[in-house]
Amino acid sequence: MLCLIPATAARAEAVSDCNQSGDAQARLQACSDVIAGQAYNPEQKALAYRNRGNARADAGAGSQAVADFTEAIRLQPGEAGGYAGRGRAKLVVQDVDGAITDYSEALNLAPGNASYHTARGHAHFVRGESQQPPSLISRKRSSSIRIVRARSTGAASPTAAQAILSAPSRTTVQPSRSIPSMRSRTTTAATYTRAKARRTTRSQISKRRCYSIRR
Repeated sequence: MLCLIPATAARAEAVSDCNQSGDAQARLQACSDVIAGQAYNPEQKALAYRNRGNARADAGAGSQAVADFTEAIRLQPGEAGGYAGRGRAKLVVQDVDGAITDYSEALNLAPGNASYHTARGHAHFVRGESQQPPSLISRKRSSSIRIVRARSTGAASPTAAQAILSAPSRTTVQPSRSIPSMRSRTTTAATYTRAKARRTTRSQISKRRCYSIRR
């Protein structure tokens, strides 16, 4: 009886370490121990496969993560987390269509899971962008930036946004009219006033001369 207590405690510790996410190396080792152990039930092994798959996906080992999630699905085919995890791992190895299929299966099992909807939406976005030429992707991103800037200034009506999207990629700079400054306008007005005064003075002098000659 006393010999069973340390063994039970060791199994519980392995399961606990496999479920934690603080120490990735300890998690990988503990999950591997659970998977290889004979004293663990299929549910515990499936959870260990999912946990190890997540750890491997986080580390960038996409192919190994896909294999772990596939084993988890084999042991627990009704668990949505296995399909969602494999979908995430397939994105790591750039199998976008496979990721969408797995996320869809996860949603069939758990239709109310918002994170699965978000993940599948992200996969659809990745697939839609990856099938377009790089030049078109760049132009779409540039147009989106221009629309955001227009909205930030309060000038982005639907008509304005459509005009931005349909505008050519090259911008033609229109010549701008030079607007006279306040100082130059003031100087011009003063010059005109002085010229008018001189003309008035000359006219008065001319009239006086004519008057003197007549007299």
